Amino acid sequence: MRHRSTLLGSAALLCAVSPAIAQPAAPPPPPQPAPETSAAQPASTTSQQPANAPTARADTTAAQAVDQDYGDEEPIVIQGTRARGSVVGDIPPANVLDSRDVRATGATNINDLLDALAPQIGSSQGRGGGRPLILLNGQRISSFRELRDIPSEAIERVEILPEEVALKYGSRPDQKVVNIVLRQRFYSTTVQAGAGTSTEGGRTNESADLTRFIVEKNGRTTFNLHAEGSSLLRESQRNILITQQPPAAATTSDELAARSLLPSKRDIRASGTFNRQVFGDVSATLNTEVEHIDGLSLIGLGDTLLEALHRNTSTDTAHAGLTMNGVKSNWRWTLTSYADLERDTTHTDRDA
Repeated sequence: MRHRSTLLGSAALLCAVSPAIAQPAAPPPPPQPAPETSAAQPASTTSQQPANAPTARADTTAAQAVDQDYGDEEPIVIQGTRARGSVVGDIPPANVLDSRDVRATGATNINDLLDALAPQIGSSQGRGGGRPLILLNGQRISSFRELRDIPSEAIERVEILPEEVALKYGSRPDQKVVNIVLRQRFYSTTVQAGAGTSTEGGRTNESADLTRFIVEKNGRTTFNLHAEGSSLLRESQRNILITQQPPAAATTSDELAARSLLPSKRDIRASGTFNRQVFGDVSATLNTEVEHIDGLSLIGLGDTLLEALHRNTSTDTAHAGLTMNGVKSNWRWTLTSYADLERDTTHTDRDA
């Protein structure tokens, strides 16, 4: 802007001086007879005034143009924007992991990722040192169920922040903060299956997961179906010695076969999470889950029937959680509510 102003001032000065420079180059008028010498003096004085007048006006015009141009300059304002999903305040994170770093941990879900980051997210303050405060896109969550089924490929970055940030979210000052920021758009359907067995045999376990995860501009949706099971392991399948005598007409092998070291287990779970923008700028998240677990164990032979006595356990749970996050003037508010229902049933055989 400064070079341009100088150039314009020089051009104005050049245009204004040009008539004055061109004037002496014109041929002089033919001499006229003058009766007196004193009459030539006013003519000479008159011919010098036009040459000096344009030069003075040009200097004044150039100075005014430069002053006016400098006066019209507007201040340069630099505005910074906060990164999407950042936490409240200006405390910088101690460590930031991008999507490539997250994949390098080998974690398939957020639970595995937190286990891999355990040395970094453990707090050295206070007597606790338990689980850190988990945030999703810089906002609180109703429970860890909202994050459990999110695949690690959907994570854009992970911020690990000091304990001071936890105070801004109403938590204890002895918790570190882990802020997980998701991608703006992501679609995935994941199927996982696994099976295993004990090294000495006798017990097997199987598991399967089906997850549908969607992240869009207006929110995110998660559906998950989980099933797992494990078989019964009896004492007779291991080298177990018993000191008490079995019931009459029963052998030691019968007694060992009627007792279990590990019970059988069957677990079926279905969950869904829905996040949407409501009331304009309020982020609302609803998380629901139902689960059924049953198990079977053997507790020994009966004294009369000489049959293995069974113990059956059954657990049914239902969960619903609601979280709302919003901003009002200079206040950032969070509403968290949840409800849990659980029913446990145990049936134990008695000797007749």
